Amino acid sequence: MGQTAGSKKSIWDPQGKVLRSFDLSVDPFEQEPLVLSQKDRTYSSHTKPLSRWFKATNLSSGESRMSKRDVEVLKSLGYIQ
Repeated sequence: MGQTAGSKKSIWDPQGKVLRSFDLSVDPFEQEPLVLSQKDRTYSSHTKPLSRWFKATNLSSGESRMSKRDVEVLKSLGYIQ
């Protein structure tokens, strides 16, 4: 999972316990990441918000958190049936 904020981009592999961070203003092609492992002091401060976001947005198959109005709009546009 990942997150972009301004020119910073983070990609987290929770199973491998590795966080890769990029400064896109100096590395736009993401060639040289700053790699943090679980042993690094700043690892948890970077991954806790990502973990909370993932848990809050993780939907099981068929589950939806859209309002009835959202569904109506998407149907009218042909995105869902």
